Amino acid sequence: MRTENASSFREAKGAVSSAGGGPFFLLASEALLCKVVSMSRKRILVVEDNVDNRRILVYRLKRFGDFEIIEAGNGEEALRLVAENPPDLIFMDLKMPVLDGWEATRRLRATEVGQRIPIIALTAQAMAGDEQRALAVGCDDYIAKPITDAEIVRQKLERLLEHGRPQRT
Repeated sequence: MRTENASSFREAKGAVSSAGGGPFFLLASEALLCKVVSMSRKRILVVEDNVDNRRILVYRLKRFGDFEIIEAGNGEEALRLVAENPPDLIFMDLKMPVLDGWEATRRLRATEVGQRIPIIALTAQAMAGDEQRALAVGCDDYIAKPITDAEIVRQKLERLLEHGRPQRT
């Protein structure tokens, strides 16, 4: 799903509408395409020490929209990149060398800019209670790896980019 497909879709919609084709109804796949395209031009930081896992996630994100994707191999790099140019959303691996995702998330949430950025936690070694712990340190959502269903990533990405961080009490 790329923007050139969306452009063709908008042109087709315009042609049907201007030809007096009556009400225009979107098919589910077309509505999804429009929604994904509306998420375009967002900046996403992928923080993952495993190069293969990072490449797979970046590949999937590129299929969802025309995002600016930046990458970091550990939490220390992530903190530097966020300070230089904050992203709209972060995918944060929790278990990494140098500075893990748990501590990187705590440090981000202690900053003004870091409080506004949605963070989706990622972990391959999911333990009981990790999801609740990730939410407690400031992550907004959680995905256990390996990610076998790309739709889960798309849904969480879409929700957080459209609505921002959820309000917590």
